[in-house]
Amino acid sequence: MFKKSSGNSLTRIRKRRFLGPGRGRGTSRRNLKLVIESEDDREETSNSEMLSGQIWNRLGSKGRFVAISILIAIFMAASKIYYDRSQVDRLVFIDKTSRAQNSLGKELYQANCAFCHGDKLQGQPHWDKTYIEGKRPAPPLNASGNIALLSNRELFEITKYGGQPFAPPHYINEMPAFEMLLKDSQIWAILAFLRAEF
Repeated sequence: MFKKSSGNSLTRIRKRRFLGPGRGRGTSRRNLKLVIESEDDREETSNSEMLSGQIWNRLGSKGRFVAISILIAIFMAASKIYYDRSQVDRLVFIDKTSRAQNSLGKELYQANCAFCHGDKLQGQPHWDKTYIEGKRPAPPLNASGNIALLSNRELFEITKYGGQPFAPPHYINEMPAFEMLLKDSQIWAILAFLRAEF
């Protein structure tokens, strides 16, 4: 039984009879209870369920398979990206004990880096003074410099992309980029040589 309520919604009235042991015969009827449910209340809770259910049913078995496959692929791609980013610093690109990598690194250092940083990694004089506008002389790349404070990844990025992208605004960093001159493996070889020296 439905009853029109104010507005456009219907209110359903259900009658429940609570019968005594006589099951409705004679005077054994005890009580009559009305349960009133608003259709608006039902619609609020079930609209989203109905919509998702309708979409799910309309997809069919092949559509559901494709939808689930896409969700799994997105999850796997996101997991892979997260894992790769978390592992990037743990990966060993530098092997200080590798003679081949150190030998190659020494040759590449002499050809590309020694002009500024010195044959013995000593850097240029007065590198540790304050230079407000930049143009700091090349620092030493041995234990006396600040190279020990940088991670392998930071050193790699500074060598590959140059110092300017990592400098404060309006600061002139003269460290050149070697992205176009050296392969990544060659940069790692130079860094292996440097790390082996201290």
